[in-house]
Amino acid sequence: MREAIGATKLPLRILGFLCLFLLHQTGSVLEVTAPSPHVAQKGSDTLIPCTFRIDPFPADPKLLNIKWNFNGQIRLSCTDSEVSTTDPRFSLNPNSALLGEASLSVSNAQISDGGTYSCSVTYGTEWQEKEIRLEIQAPPQINITNKLVTENKESTLSAAITGFYPVDIDIKWLREGEILAGGTELPPQRNADGTYRVTSTVTIVPTEGNRNQIFSIRVQHESLSAPLQEDFQLLYEAAPMMNISHEPFYVNEEQTLMCRVWGYYPEDIAVSWFLNGSRVEPSEIKRINSSALELPYRFLPTAESQGMEISCVVEHRALTEPLVQSLKVELTDAEWSLTKRIVVGILISLVAALCLGFVVLKLKGRCCSATGNRRGAEQPTELQPLSPPRAADQQRSRATQNEDDECSQEEISSRDPQELMATSNGAQEGSESAAAETQRDQGTHPPSEEEENVGGGDQESGD
Repeated sequence: MREAIGATKLPLRILGFLCLFLLHQTGSVLEVTAPSPHVAQKGSDTLIPCTFRIDPFPADPKLLNIKWNFNGQIRLSCTDSEVSTTDPRFSLNPNSALLGEASLSVSNAQISDGGTYSCSVTYGTEWQEKEIRLEIQAPPQINITNKLVTENKESTLSAAITGFYPVDIDIKWLREGEILAGGTELPPQRNADGTYRVTSTVTIVPTEGNRNQIFSIRVQHESLSAPLQEDFQLLYEAAPMMNISHEPFYVNEEQTLMCRVWGYYPEDIAVSWFLNGSRVEPSEIKRINSSALELPYRFLPTAESQGMEISCVVEHRALTEPLVQSLKVELTDAEWSLTKRIVVGILISLVAALCLGFVVLKLKGRCCSATGNRRGAEQPTELQPLSPPRAADQQRSRATQNEDDECSQEEISSRDPQELMATSNGAQEGSESAAAETQRDQGTHPPSEEEENVGGGDQESGD
């Protein structure tokens, strides 16, 4: 019995010696460390940490085996410094692994990469495994979808918060830094990439005093180190104004009607032409600027067009109902219109000719007055007896008349119409002076007392 027990103890001692020998060959006891959880931003390159310790370093690659599992499936393995992976975005540095670095590198991390990973390290006969939870976060983005309001009417501000993960999020609306009551969010929706989106709204009644105030939307999310906030000012709607311009309607004479619209905000607007209630195809819209446009419509009246209704209709979000302006087609007799235009043209020409002739006469009288004054200055101061005009005097009179005519023509040609009209009153006075001079030259004016005395003396001498 004792011999049997002694025979059993001998193999156990040998086994113990073998274990000590192997521990001496492979080093001290294997120890794996992997902190959890690990947080990474969506789209970033991250390193899921996993390290191990043995003694001594470096490890023997033939004894070292590293595996990474995700949700029960192998994502990467490293055996004898050879790395194999099921996803090219996952990698491990085999040289660093010999020094105890078994961390898994993940490039372009996605929401689907989040979850529980296991890092398994085998060295010789030793084996250890640690679990690490990878949490992927995505920060939200703010897009204000409506800040357009109508003064003194209920208006809704809205914003889309997109691209965030995980789903929990806090949203607040503010005015001048003070939180607005009544903000609501629709249930979050999942995007194709695993992130979430949500729409937030708040209803206000804007006044004139809100025009220059600062409104804000503030978002808090665990992916953010500080709240995300976007400030804005309200945009007030402006209703459009319009008018239609056109010429008189003549049978078989095409014309272009123009519908002008202006003063509206925002820029989105719809303008249409209607003929007797039916929409017609207009020409292309001509945009003058962001708040004004013109829409032409080419219309050919016929005899049947009398009484037709042509309308321009404007639709805009600032309007509670479409803005409409209409006109009735009233045909005009083309022959009578042509005759009327000819008569009017002739009358205008006659009036212009009469005015010009009147101005010419005024100027001529003024020039004659100046010539008469010069002749009067040349006459002797002594009184001479009256005598019949001689041939030389008649010739001089004709020369003076020609000189006056030339003077009038030159003065008329050198003056502009405004000067001609301005001197018309002066010409009238000159004409009266010239008439008096002419009477004096021709002896038609009543003789003075001295002339009568001289005349009487001559008569007595004659007797």
